[in-house]
Amino acid sequence: MQWITPNHSTPAILALLFILLPSIAFSTALPEALSFESVDSVSLTDWKFQRLEMKKTLLQEEYGTIPPVPAVEVIEEQREEVQVLGTGFKTTKISAVLAFGADNALTMKVCCWVPKLAKGPCRALLAIEPVWQEDPFITNGILQQILRRNCAFIGFDHNALASYEDSTQRAALDAYPEYSWGAVAAAAWGCSITLNWVETLDEIQSGRVGVWGHSRRGKSALLAGALDERFAAVFSHMSGMGGSALYRERSEGAQRLSQLTEQWWLHENLFAYDGKEDSLPFDQHWLLGLIAPRPLYICSGSKDAWGNPDGDRAAVAAVEPVYKRFGSMNNLQLDVVDEEHIDPNAAGNGSEWERTLDFFIMHMQSMTRTMSSVLVGVPYFAGWWEETPNKWMDPEGKDWRSRFPGRVPTFGEYNTQENMDQEIIVASGYGVDFFSILWYYNPPEGEREKHAALLNRGLEYFMASAQAPRMKFMIEFCNHPPFDVTTEEAWAACTAFWAQCMKHPSYLKVDGRPVFKVHGVQHFLQQHDNDLERCRRDLDILREAVRAEGLEEPLIGGGVGGGESIGPNHPAAVLFDFTCTYMDVPPLDKTEGDYPYETLAEHIEEGRMHHVKDAVPYLPFVSAGWSPRPWGDPRPSFAPPADKYWVAALRKVKQDLNAHEEFGFPSIKAFTIYAWNEYGEGGFIAPTGIWKSRRLQPIRSIFGG
Repeated sequence: MQWITPNHSTPAILALLFILLPSIAFSTALPEALSFESVDSVSLTDWKFQRLEMKKTLLQEEYGTIPPVPAVEVIEEQREEVQVLGTGFKTTKISAVLAFGADNALTMKVCCWVPKLAKGPCRALLAIEPVWQEDPFITNGILQQILRRNCAFIGFDHNALASYEDSTQRAALDAYPEYSWGAVAAAAWGCSITLNWVETLDEIQSGRVGVWGHSRRGKSALLAGALDERFAAVFSHMSGMGGSALYRERSEGAQRLSQLTEQWWLHENLFAYDGKEDSLPFDQHWLLGLIAPRPLYICSGSKDAWGNPDGDRAAVAAVEPVYKRFGSMNNLQLDVVDEEHIDPNAAGNGSEWERTLDFFIMHMQSMTRTMSSVLVGVPYFAGWWEETPNKWMDPEGKDWRSRFPGRVPTFGEYNTQENMDQEIIVASGYGVDFFSILWYYNPPEGEREKHAALLNRGLEYFMASAQAPRMKFMIEFCNHPPFDVTTEEAWAACTAFWAQCMKHPSYLKVDGRPVFKVHGVQHFLQQHDNDLERCRRDLDILREAVRAEGLEEPLIGGGVGGGESIGPNHPAAVLFDFTCTYMDVPPLDKTEGDYPYETLAEHIEEGRMHHVKDAVPYLPFVSAGWSPRPWGDPRPSFAPPADKYWVAALRKVKQDLNAHEEFGFPSIKAFTIYAWNEYGEGGFIAPTGIWKSRRLQPIRSIFGG
């Protein structure tokens, strides 16, 4: 059923309904490679990789590359109590000037109107508009409409970044000449910068901010929502070509690329497809797919031929499988109005805003689901081998499980195939993308099983699991003594074994390259007598073993200190493709009690910042806890994180990943969660009988799952 609303002046109650669309007959069928029809068979981790490729293509071919969103400095801010013109309605008007970019060279005016009677922080709509202007936002009653619905109204001066109307107004583009963006992308970037400011306002629920735009600004609103998962909902009003409408499905009279005279809006690569839109390596449903599963509202005019309403319908139909995949079909709405290309801010068009507000308020009653492109890794959850029950005994031979009941894992204390199967299901369901399986070399004379030099039960059980397609795994070679590899024969055997494991369909690969970690760079150097050539030779043996299996050259990471900057001449930069940190404990005195978790989190965050200018990418980490008791570790212990501090640590690493291009694997954002305790490598994050899944739940809400 296609829903077309007639002209009317009353609120459109029907806007609360979800639009069921008929199947769309495309002028040119979407190529299979561009379609979402098979998304049901894709794991959530693979969907993150697919999202990344979609984002890359859209930026390279349509919108241009965009700088990371910078931190902002508020150089002016004032609050004033205002009675809205012609009403008795009172509001708090917050105005500010933000400075950002290199040396804070860019400045931009922002404004936020807050309903005076709001009880506590309120939801907000961020419009790509100068909302402080009396005409049209007050004279036409738009501000009053929004405030009456207990919503704040936010806007910013997008012309301070780049103008849609004047190609010579391009302050942001000139400040970042190494990026290939245009006016549409600059305004989208401005939305995220404004949101950085909004997050500092006590009056606003920063997790319930929607982004809205009309026409050309609607293109920017969609892009802002696609690139910044902090926006809880996205609204596009008649955004047409380069916005919500497919290129491959065109209404009669729809705008073509050759008819866009303001080519500085978009990337020059796009115009090479003028007259050949059907050969584009993407289409606009990809943009909508990056917003899923968050609420997405698209308004289209049935008489707006230039804006391509048929393309809007086709795009919404094409993205439906993604919303179905996440069980969020009610978050997708197409509102087709019986109108031409109308300005919702003009006098007499208040019903356009009422439908927007109906949709927004309905969906902000609860927290919206999200999906990011950030990979989340943790050490595998499983505990010790059944053959070594002494691990559960203290030095006096007493079983200490009763002393730490909150740490006893739900799926059993030992590695078994059944436990691994359950751990994969739970971890993947809560948004964990890969297990980092710590692998130890066990020579025949070692403390573990005889004749099992290459055996790792966790690795063995993961690779054998029928649940393995749900997520990825990678190997972290724990090369610290006494598990270092000291002979050429043993190294050759290890590398051949690792290369075989990398052929597994669920092995973590970035850009086709298997990911592998050496636990400690300093140990690796010492084991090679600090001879870089010997180190390089052994790493080359690993690379050759992987290539011999028909795989791409591996991405090899090396473990370094949390606060250890890595310059271009540092051995880690010379030898490895990226660096990482397993764990970093503050250098405090050991006490009988526990230090607060916040002290641990702050130490890790400060150390992370030392890697901002590293010569190679840095894979950051957060810690779900550090308490080695009852083992005799000389380092201090820390209390488990309260829920709010754990959420804050996850949000902070996500913020840092978005702000710093150097963080993550090469070409994709990622981080790991350190979670060791005496029950296993992932003990502090694995489900337990007392803690249940409380450490996992925020991962899903923040990073998707």
